[in-house]
Amino acid sequence: LVLPLVLRVLALAALVLALARPQDVQGLVRTTTEGIALQLVIDRSSSMTETIDIDGRSTTRLDAVKQVASEFIEGNGDDLKGREGDMIGVIAFGSYADTICPLVREHDALLELVGDIRVSPLRSDQGTAIGDAVSLAAARLREAEKEIARGLGDDAARDPGAKPDFSIKSKAVILLTDGRNNRGQIEPLQAAQLCADWGITLYTIGIGGGYTELAGLRIPMGGSLDERTMTQMAVATGGRFFLADDAQSL
Repeated sequence: LVLPLVLRVLALAALVLALARPQDVQGLVRTTTEGIALQLVIDRSSSMTETIDIDGRSTTRLDAVKQVASEFIEGNGDDLKGREGDMIGVIAFGSYADTICPLVREHDALLELVGDIRVSPLRSDQGTAIGDAVSLAAARLREAEKEIARGLGDDAARDPGAKPDFSIKSKAVILLTDGRNNRGQIEPLQAAQLCADWGITLYTIGIGGGYTELAGLRIPMGGSLDERTMTQMAVATGGRFFLADDAQSL
């Protein structure tokens, strides 16, 4: 009689325990950091094959931009500390603007994609669509918070109140070009106004100077750079225009 009674008590205790649905709750602790969301907008039009001096040697303007952009992202152990933790994306443009890399915080793949940027071999893609490129960059930045929210993934499914581990404290576009707008649907000043409307600061960097080879002679390049428009674009957003006539100033 004692054994059946013990079994019934144990069964009842198990039933009560099951109804209580005890759970092992593990809290998800997320540390939120602040950073900048940046879009690099890099000119890859045909004029970017002209030369510029860097570290005592002659290289193309595009290769100089790619080297400096990589040092800006990764750091160079000297005056550039790198952008660790910031969200960075890259737009490249000739006659058309393309997203080379979406906004990311892990920069290994980003650096590879920057290194792979080339001047398009298509004659139809060798113009300079500055307005379209800056507009695309601004649109990407406008959606940056949504990209971060999508990155929550399963955490948001488990905890609807989960917050992302990264918040954006400011947004900026850095335009690097050696020319003037001659392609595209959107004028540069219209693109700058989009940036201003969406709280995005635009910094414009004009790449000038350098040399071209003619009959074995190095001839200084004149500039087709539209400094006035680039200055107006930056000022409209609270940014600045910079002129880089050699790789050091770049």
